[in-house]
Amino acid sequence: MKLINYSLIVFIFIFVILSVSIDPLESDNDYSNDPPYDIPEVNLNITLNEDVYIDDDINLDSTKPKNMLKKNSQDIWTVKINTYKNLEKLNIDLTKLKASGYKVYSRYESNSEDVYALYIGPTLKRNDSLRVLKELDNMEGLDPEIRKYD
Repeated sequence: MKLINYSLIVFIFIFVILSVSIDPLESDNDYSNDPPYDIPEVNLNITLNEDVYIDDDINLDSTKPKNMLKKNSQDIWTVKINTYKNLEKLNIDLTKLKASGYKVYSRYESNSEDVYALYIGPTLKRNDSLRVLKELDNMEGLDPEIRKYD
């Protein structure tokens, strides 16, 4: 056998002898910092917010969810540029508006798969959408209007 094999056998033999003959060291931890095993009962007396609308009778047959938002929820605004049946015209206007630096998106209009709408936005402030609307009044071929984002 080679020298390396002998040295591995000697190493294993020494390891076994030391593991049997030496006792493990005990830890100095007294375990006094452990959390108690009893969980205290907490009673939270928090008044409910009366501005929150909760409907107990949820109609499962309805296709639209019930309004469970606060009464004073913030509106989000967008600018509708135009509706298109021709995708080439939509892409031309979309490219032109993106080149002008606007955040532009398109989607199907009124659940119709052959009519598309082009939008700029959305914005949190109505004044930002009004500013965009005024900037677009100078461009020809666009019929912009401000709408709530849905």
